[in-house]
Amino acid sequence: MDQNRFLDRPTTVLCESGRNAIYPCIGDLVVNGLQVSRFAPSDPLPNRQDVTQYLAAWCRAACLSEDACRNWLCDYAVATLSSFSSSSPSGIRHSTKSNVKYIYRSERPFVCEREGNLFRAACSKACRVYSEMGLKAGQ
Repeated sequence: MDQNRFLDRPTTVLCESGRNAIYPCIGDLVVNGLQVSRFAPSDPLPNRQDVTQYLAAWCRAACLSEDACRNWLCDYAVATLSSFSSSSPSGIRHSTKSNVKYIYRSERPFVCEREGNLFRAACSKACRVYSEMGLKAGQ
């Protein structure tokens, strides 16, 4: 399955000024998924809800509408996150919709935590929000 296809939809939906909002951590997480090999055996693994809320918070920060986020994230979650979930595809869709609604209603900010991100996703000091994220995380 070509995971790059999951980056096409949000890139298409983003307004022209937001096209560079697909940060290295987002691109890595979307294309490569959660890479268990990046974690030590003793490290707790993030769960499907963690990934969903992180991506939903990014969608909100990137100015995607709630509908666009929900449609994209439901497809992504069923195709990609089901591999480490015991829920059925309909359960994953329902949970994803609830998580998107929560993120958009709570206005939870997107904070990537840079190199220390929960997902061990790629990070780059050249990322356009690297400095801003350091301030948000108190680094």
